[in-house]
Parts: sequence; structure tokens; C-alpha cells
Amino acid sequence: MIPLSAAPPSRSSGPSSLWRRLGRCALLGATLLACACDNKQEKLYEPSDPRPAHPVDEPAAGELVSYRIAPESRVSFELKSREVSSSGSIGVVRGEVKINLADLEHSSGHVEVDVAALRMSSFEADEDNKLQAERARNWLNVGSSRAEAAREQSRWARFEFQSLESARPGSAFEAKLIKKLLPPAPSGSAEGAPSAAPSARPAATAVPKPQFEHHGPNGDIELFDLDETTDAGDAAVAPRRLPGEIRRTRLSVNGQLQLNSFRKATSASLEALFEFKGPATTGTAPVRVVLKSTKPLRINFSDHDIKPRDAHGVLDAAKSDLLKRAGSQVRVTLELVLVPKD
Repeated sequence: MIPLSAAPPSRSSGPSSLWRRLGRCALLGATLLACACDNKQEKLYEPSDPRPAHPVDEPAAGELVSYRIAPESRVSFELKSREVSSSGSIGVVRGEVKINLADLEHSSGHVEVDVAALRMSSFEADEDNKLQAERARNWLNVGSSRAEAAREQSRWARFEFQSLESARPGSAFEAKLIKKLLPPAPSGSAEGAPSAAPSARPAATAVPKPQFEHHGPNGDIELFDLDETTDAGDAAVAPRRLPGEIRRTRLSVNGQLQLNSFRKATSASLEALFEFKGPATTGTAPVRVVLKSTKPLRINFSDHDIKPRDAHGVLDAAKSDLLKRAGSQVRVTLELVLVPKD
């Protein structure tokens, strides 16, 4: 007998209800999983452009040119004190300079000077100059009696261009024009050639050469003309090859000088002369660059441990008075000739 007050059995009780609930959960999970998969498919990795980004400060092709230091380069120096004045030079110079022609301040390079090749020119007698040069090499730790490996460590003085503080003007193409160069004579020039057979055509009539004037960015005037010789039977105009140019700019270079195995921050004031075969236009590179000191580079002896030494590299205290007479620094002048690197 079932009591009247007893509640009817719940629909959710029993095995069938449990299976229905499990089915709904499985359907809901499958739906969420499908949505998640759809989202993942929307965010699939897409390959980017394989070409690397172009750096902002990277020069365009043709603007960054590598030059090597030519053998005709030289370094001269001078020592001045109250008692003596000495001078000399070094003719063995090597190195490489990379010049950004459009933005000179982003150029770099290095110069190496063989101090074992120094020569003195203080005296009229060659023997006196040789003796003084030998003494200078001893002070620089490249004496003739040192071991070759030890001499090699101190042999090359190196100046690295780390940054250009200023370049005025800042582009080789906008540098001040200081000289025009005559173009080379054409290979078929009539000068010195035998006269040709007389022609039945009338003689050429010379027309005055029109002269064109162009004002450069610095106010300098560039003049060139066109050779316009008109023939009675030929009205064609043949332009002449334009003359080359030499342009000048001034540089303030900061770098590191390594001398006698000691490094010291150093700055140099230079003048750069760019020699172009033709007009200095963007995309053309100078065939020759000359770097000259506008102010001597001052090198202190104490910064590089330059002291009286004998040929073996041993300090010679007995000659300390020579250091006082020589002074405390040397003034160095650079004249570097740069040609395109092969």
C-alpha cells in the first residue's frame, strides 16, 4: 500500500535521466571545442615578408665606398720645446676607410703607421738624423736589439675612426667646389695626327660656345660649356666631356689611438678633398680622396709610456734629461691618399 502523502518519483532520477544529462554535456563540450578550433584556425601563423627590414641609416647602393690608403701617404711629426726642435716623417702607412658619400658623419675606418720606419730630418748631416731616428725607435719600443715578436707588438700605431662629430658640408656631393679638372683628351684627337684628305664639303663654321652657370648648394659657381661646332651639312650638336671637380669639406673625427700598446681617446681635425672624374652627382664616386690635418694631432708621451730606452727596450734612467729637453708631446700631421679598394 502506497501512502497518499508520498511524492511521485522525480523525472531526473533513474538511469535514463543520467544518460540524458551526460549526452547534453558531451554535446556542449563538442560545441565549445569546435568553436575553439575555429578560433585557432583564424589565428593560424602567416609567414611574413622573407626580406629583412631595410635599416634607416643604411646607405643606398653606391653611397658607401671602400677606400684603401695608397703608398704615397705620409705622416709627419714635430717635437718642440724651449731647448730643441726636432722633426721627422713616416712613409709606411696602411689602412682602410669606408666613406658614406651622402652622409659623411656615418663613415668609419682605421689608419696604421709603421713607427719602426720613422725618419728624422732635424739636422743637415745624415749621420745625425740616423742617430736621432735610432734613439726615437728605442723610445717607442721598436729598438733593433729587441726580439722580433716584441717589436711587432709595438710596431704599428693604429688610429681608429669611431665617429665623426661634424662634417661641414655633410655630403661629398655638396662639398665646396675648389677646382675644375680638364677632361682627358679623346682617344681620336686630331692633335698630332696626319692631316686628312681634303673634303668636298664646306669647312665647319665655329659657333660661339654657350656657357652655362650653375650655383652649387654652398654658393659656389660651377661653369662649364658645350662644344657646338656646326657643319653646313650637319646640324647635329656633339656635347664635350664635362670637366672633373675637386670638392672640399672639413671633418672632426673622434677615435682611439693605440701606440706602444697603450690606447687613448683622441680627436683629429681633417680636411677632405674629393676628386671626381666629372660633375659631382649622386651615384658617382670620387676616384681619389685626400685627407689632410688642419690642426696637428697632439700626442702626450705619458699617455703611451714613451720614455728613454735602450735598443733592448730597457728604461735608461741616465738619459731622463733627454725627455725634459724633448718636451712632453709630439705634434702629428696626416696626409692620407685614398684610392678605391680593389
